Amino acid sequence: MRVLYGVTEEAMERLRRRGEAVLEFISFTNVRTATELSPGEEVFVTPVPYEEIKEGVEGVVCRVVSVEVGYVRLLMGHLDEKEVQRARIRLRFVGE
Repeated sequence: MRVLYGVTEEAMERLRRRGEAVLEFISFTNVRTATELSPGEEVFVTPVPYEEIKEGVEGVVCRVVSVEVGYVRLLMGHLDEKEVQRARIRLRFVGE
């Protein structure tokens, strides 16, 4: 099962409470994982940072509803901007 890591506690709670949420990622590893996901596939979602992922970490299992990968511009300063790849993933809560 693939893993999406570093999700905020607020987003984790939204998944649990509402049963569905759209999460956005710009971290390289999460975006790469998103490109490999298909609707209907299950994924493990955790607030734990990538470096600390190991067996037994806290998280939830979700089903992928949709995946969009594209580019977005980020402001890096007053006049400086950078284009980065972004993944938007709609997830449906399955269980703890």
